[in-house]
Amino acid sequence: MASSSFPDDHPTPPKTVQSAARLRPEAAEEVGEVVVEHGTVPLDDLYFELKERASNRGEVDLDALIAGEPQVLTANPDGRDRLFRIGDAVASRNIHAAILHAISLCKAF
Repeated sequence: MASSSFPDDHPTPPKTVQSAARLRPEAAEEVGEVVVEHGTVPLDDLYFELKERASNRGEVDLDALIAGEPQVLTANPDGRDRLFRIGDAVASRNIHAAILHAISLCKAF
């Protein structure tokens, strides 16, 4: 078992916590609990609600996306708007990733 500064009756912290304590021992302290955020379930309810009404039915033309060309795919001729699933509607992402995703889709409009 790895050595730690925790009392004998306290479980040994995970290796990453131990490693951080060795790198900066002056910053090490005992805490009651550690919370790790691993993301969330995508917030995609609105996307799926609007998908069938969109002219592209939420589809992305990957060839056009890679080539930097406009998204002209039309799966629903009665649709009025185009719908793209980006950001937290796909997966838990930070705002920067969502903006980058939007730029890649919209730069050719």
